[in-house]
Amino acid sequence: MQDNPQAVSQALAAALVQTQRIGALLTRFREHVVQEKVTLRDTDLVQCWQQVVNLLEHERKAEHITVSHHFAPDASTVQADRLWLEQVLHNILSNAIQAQQDIPQGWVRIESQKKGDAVQITVTDGGPGFSPEALQNAFMPFYSGRKEGIGLGMTLTESLMTRMNGVITLNNAPDGGAQILLQLANDKETSHG
Repeated sequence: MQDNPQAVSQALAAALVQTQRIGALLTRFREHVVQEKVTLRDTDLVQCWQQVVNLLEHERKAEHITVSHHFAPDASTVQADRLWLEQVLHNILSNAIQAQQDIPQGWVRIESQKKGDAVQITVTDGGPGFSPEALQNAFMPFYSGRKEGIGLGMTLTESLMTRMNGVITLNNAPDGGAQILLQLANDKETSHG
């Protein structure tokens, strides 16, 4: 990377965006602690996903992970807090990349479809899937399936989904790999206090 000024510049720009996002997220959590209401607004799922893919571009390329998507036209807008939804998707994509470090050609696919007055988002990957222990404990604070993990990512993810009146479910896909289902409303603006 030292011989490539453009790569250094891109890495620094990505680090700056990540730092700003984390700073904004921490500010939001301070608001959460004092129980301010969270206003859920129309949020473009496609834009959120693209932002997350861009933030994790270096890790994704380093691990040879292909990312694909299919957002149904009637299931591309959800009621969410944009920053929180980006954090949820970031945690899921980051975990999928890390789970496939030993796989020569990994992949992650995200899809959305309308389910009644909600949007169901399905993220599937080509990794080993969840162990029975992980399926049971993934949302417990400080539980991690990785030695270097601190075990707060999925706890945070579940908390954010709950605050956005959403649901998250972990499964293993029929053909193997992890499958995470997110469900969020896609109707009018609401508040959750």
